Amino acid sequence: MQTALMAESGLSRLGSQLASDLVPVVGSVLGTRAEFNRCYFLAYRPGDYIAAHDDKQTGNRINLQIPVPLGCRSCIRILDEGTGLLEMKEDIAGQLRFLGPAVWHDVPPFVADQSAIRFNFMLRYRYGND
Repeated sequence: MQTALMAESGLSRLGSQLASDLVPVVGSVLGTRAEFNRCYFLAYRPGDYIAAHDDKQTGNRINLQIPVPLGCRSCIRILDEGTGLLEMKEDIAGQLRFLGPAVWHDVPPFVADQSAIRFNFMLRYRYGND
């Protein structure tokens, strides 16, 4: 269903074009060549929660997140290795986040009207020998 929705809405085309344009930026940040893999989105409703985790099992990949909070204030929390605490990073529409596989993070629930939704538009890149 997500694939059809993304194709019909034009998000697949938009994501592919944006991802192609960002390949040099991603490669520069990583210090190595990166290749666009796919785009997808995650959707959260009020009360949804994802516990702290990393994504090392996904191999050499980096996700670029573009948060789109609709009718809510939401965030992701990223582990600060210096303090050992999860640091809040508020979702701002249009913001671009780099999230690598070794980054510990969680997604706390947000409180809002049931019509609110938090989207993360994701661009995945692969790099290295993966």
